[in-house]
Amino acid sequence: LTQLPSHISTLSQLKYLDLSHNKLTDIRLEIDQLPNLAILDLIGNPISEACLESLHKNLPDCEIRTKEGFSPKLAEYL
Repeated sequence: LTQLPSHISTLSQLKYLDLSHNKLTDIRLEIDQLPNLAILDLIGNPISEACLESLHKNLPDCEIRTKEGFSPKLAEYL
């Protein structure tokens, strides 16, 4: 994927979103509309620093994964 479908923002109850290993660089507009998102997996994407900063600011309770490794929060969803 190089961009997300715009309708993803309608999935307001979504808690875990795995977008790993794509070609996404900026997903702020779509993802900022997901208030219940607990985990966002972006490992392997060339996400810009500006996008990551915005995501952290607008989704403060969401764990945003950009590197491989163990995540206790992720283990709850697997």
